[in-house]
Amino acid sequence: MVDSIDTFARISLDQWVMLVAVVEEGGVHAGARRVGRTHSAVSSAMGKLQHVLGVELLVTRGRQSVPTDAGRTMARRARQLLARAAGLEQLAETLDRGWEPQLRVAVDGLLHPSVVGQALARFEPHSRGSRVALEHVVKSGAAAAAEDPRYDLVLTGTLPSGVAPCPVARVAFVPVVGAGHPFVSRPWSSPELDDELQIVVADTGPEAPEDQGWLRADRRWTAPDFFTARALLLSHRAFAVLPLPWIEADLRDGRLARLAPPQRDLELVVHLVSPRGDSTGPCARRLREAFLEVHGSPWEPARTQQEGATEA
Repeated sequence: MVDSIDTFARISLDQWVMLVAVVEEGGVHAGARRVGRTHSAVSSAMGKLQHVLGVELLVTRGRQSVPTDAGRTMARRARQLLARAAGLEQLAETLDRGWEPQLRVAVDGLLHPSVVGQALARFEPHSRGSRVALEHVVKSGAAAAAEDPRYDLVLTGTLPSGVAPCPVARVAFVPVVGAGHPFVSRPWSSPELDDELQIVVADTGPEAPEDQGWLRADRRWTAPDFFTARALLLSHRAFAVLPLPWIEADLRDGRLARLAPPQRDLELVVHLVSPRGDSTGPCARRLREAFLEVHGSPWEPARTQQEGATEA
């Protein structure tokens, strides 16, 4: 068997191609016709391959050499090897044309993962093997990312001044409490709510404001993301203002409830931004197209909606 890299290096991809052809065609004669080689050339290559591997790949039956079980097993692995080799060649051609091997994408934490997942699923068949690194940003962190050319794409609910809008989603924010909270069944006063425990999500910006948005209470627990905030709210007497897509099932099934009386939902518009502008690479452009194909919309948000949403 192969026991070193040096031994393996003595086997060419051409030999693996011949082995696959012989196995798939059922014999050396047919395999030689498929790869456009003479019978003697293929037979010689298979003999050398068997010698290096130390495994019997073919047996003689009558006047024909046919694959053994070991030969069929090696051919299955050889197909994988040849596919990887073809992928490497494609990657080299891709990089030569400027196609990025990896994308860095900042995603506002208010977006439900399904929004990004749908676009990535659309992008994957066209990715040419490029990797995508998603980074979590929130509030002023999302705004800062939208102007940071280290990112290929940014999904942000906080659009900085001067950045061109490209709306891809609207996200409603809902003031909610656990189903057993007394504020579900009776109206509350502002002083009462100010005394309650509030769960908030951390701002990831480099200079995050201490008090921004719908922050009512002095008693606060700060979670790193909306998933953690939801989990804390489900297990403690507290209130929070959370994105509706994250908690729709909880509201429907009675695990969470809106504050009584129902408050006006706050709405935030999420935009897709290319911080590198005209320098955006072809792979990033293809991913941007995938987002717009899945989530794009022709409407433009009114200024008052955007300004109101940033207070959430």
